[in-house]
Amino acid sequence: MKIIPLLYALVLSFTGYSQRTPDDNSANCVANWKVGEMKTYSIVHEKSTVSESGNTTPFQFSYQAQIFVIDATPETYTIKWIFQLPDEFKALHPRLADSLPVFDGMQMIFTISEMGTFIELVNWEEVRDAYVRQMEMSLPKNVDSTAIATMQATKKMFESKQLVEAALIKEIQLFHLPYGYQFTSTEGSSATRLPNPFGSGSLPGRQTYRLTSLDKANDAFTLVFQLKTDKMTSVDLQDYTEYHFITSTGWISRLLYKRTASAGKIRQSESYTIELKNQQ
Repeated sequence: MKIIPLLYALVLSFTGYSQRTPDDNSANCVANWKVGEMKTYSIVHEKSTVSESGNTTPFQFSYQAQIFVIDATPETYTIKWIFQLPDEFKALHPRLADSLPVFDGMQMIFTISEMGTFIELVNWEEVRDAYVRQMEMSLPKNVDSTAIATMQATKKMFESKQLVEAALIKEIQLFHLPYGYQFTSTEGSSATRLPNPFGSGSLPGRQTYRLTSLDKANDAFTLVFQLKTDKMTSVDLQDYTEYHFITSTGWISRLLYKRTASAGKIRQSESYTIELKNQQ
């Protein structure tokens, strides 16, 4: 059983962004970026699954994202992300690095609003093809017909830009989730529904969000989002997302996302840690 796509956990209902000047208990999440800026982020992606028998399947993968602000208008920015494998990884695993085109040089070009809200993935077909190519390269030489059929079905899943955006650019969707809104130290909440990671149908839940710290002296603020399924459900699913922002620029200095899901003896977890490497 697979962990459901990360994006489904990110459909949060915030109070609309206001142009009001933030007070002592609020912060505006706005991308005050400039054309030509470049930031490098380290990304650590971890997964773990505990089966009914108690067997654990861990996974950890580290890579980098170079983020470029390549164009801007009064209404939008054009942003480019380039994923790269660390030099140490490529030195230790040269053949494996060659089979990971998605994480070594692939470009993701997309637009965001003037405040930083994600709009659309411009080169979605290129991104899709890179993922498909990586899937094909990961197949063993003597693959059976079932595996081929599964891969072909997966390829058909990504025949639209919306599906590619929902499933293949998780890091970008997660990164831009809070932009364009004003947050306060008063907790906001709303009811929501999300797909069941262990079966069909959806699960009722509640999402909350609030500003947990506002440090004007150090030009920083922190946002925390949480999502939990209702206690009446048989599935316990919880998300915790923490954003550390540089107030004046709107760049994220650190992002931590963690999801846990359990049903009976089966437990799953997934996390992303995204951290700014160059502070200039």
